[in-house]
Amino acid sequence: MKPDLWGRWVESAIGAHLINCSRDGNFTVHYWRERNDEVDFIIKYREKVVALEVKSGAKVRTSGMEAYKR
Repeated sequence: MKPDLWGRWVESAIGAHLINCSRDGNFTVHYWRERNDEVDFIIKYREKVVALEVKSGAKVRTSGMEAYKR
C-alpha cells in the first residue's frame, strides 16, 4: 500500500471517529490551515482547545502545529 494513501485513510478514520463522538461528548471538531501550515484537527471542549496532528508513518512535519501555537 502506498504510504500517502494509507495516511489519508488513517486521518479520515480518526476524523470520522472524532466527529461521531463529538455529539455525545459535547465538543466540536475543526480543521485549521493558514497558507502552507495546517493542523488536522482542533478539538474544542468548553474552555479548552486541543490541536491534534495525525501521523501514520516515519515522516514527521509539524510546522503546522508550531504555526498554530503562535
